[in-house]
Amino acid sequence: MYRWLSREFTTVECYINESRNSLRLTKIGHDETVTTNREIVANHLNVSIFHHILSSSTTMDNKKNNIDWSQLTLSMDDYLPLRDVVFNTLREGILYGLLPPGLRLMEIQLAKQLGVSRTPVREAIRMLELEGLVNTIPRKGAEVAEITEKDLHDVLEVRCSLEELAVELACKSIQKEQMEALQKNLRKFKQLLRVGNATALAECDVCFHDIIIQSTNNKRLFQLLNNLREQMYRYRLEYLKDSSAHQHLYQEHEAIVTAIQNHNIEDAKKIIREHINHQYEDVIQSLRTHDDFIK
Repeated sequence: MYRWLSREFTTVECYINESRNSLRLTKIGHDETVTTNREIVANHLNVSIFHHILSSSTTMDNKKNNIDWSQLTLSMDDYLPLRDVVFNTLREGILYGLLPPGLRLMEIQLAKQLGVSRTPVREAIRMLELEGLVNTIPRKGAEVAEITEKDLHDVLEVRCSLEELAVELACKSIQKEQMEALQKNLRKFKQLLRVGNATALAECDVCFHDIIIQSTNNKRLFQLLNNLREQMYRYRLEYLKDSSAHQHLYQEHEAIVTAIQNHNIEDAKKIIREHINHQYEDVIQSLRTHDDFIK
């Protein structure tokens, strides 16, 4: 949305639609809204201002759309409604960072990319909004929700409590095969440190915590943390972009494994709490370097 002073000295709000073929003008202080085309708007506004509106909007959208759309493909599932398939595809794109925070989700563009009609896309966007991954802004449309400090704090606060419970139960019930799986995961993580691939490290980190959760033999806890894990993925990737954190993360994983192997509940809970707090601090520090970071 852009606000300018028109030739008639009336303050005007200008909204550009998805196709940029039309604009909507609202005279502030007057209950008057007009949807019109570019030519009429150009006559109404100062021409230089009009071109600035279009160029500014294009620049912002290009910045947000600097992504590889070829990676956004539909994975069909005969057992799911098309709406749910589109939802899962977009959700994964957001969680894995393909669709960045602030990106406008335009139905026409997404429908064309996924090879579907606009209806399942519209329904999927509504579902994403319910999960807090998308925000719908009046007169602008839907966009990927920004990563905020409050959201991160809320997610990690819950995760910390559940992970402490998980390591406590793991100390009591972990089996030999699961212990071996943790050791194998540590070796793989150490190998990945040499490569420095943030996505691969994130997957290995997820697997590490999954092994611990599964060792608790508590289905409800697994379900809760599994849902939270997906919400955490956006933050986990942000954390692992900093290569200086990789070695520290490995050392914390190693300490957690040692504590569980020794059935030392207090040490395990203390280390996992510090582990999550360190992630929170590092992610916040990383996010604060972003111009559009929201507290």
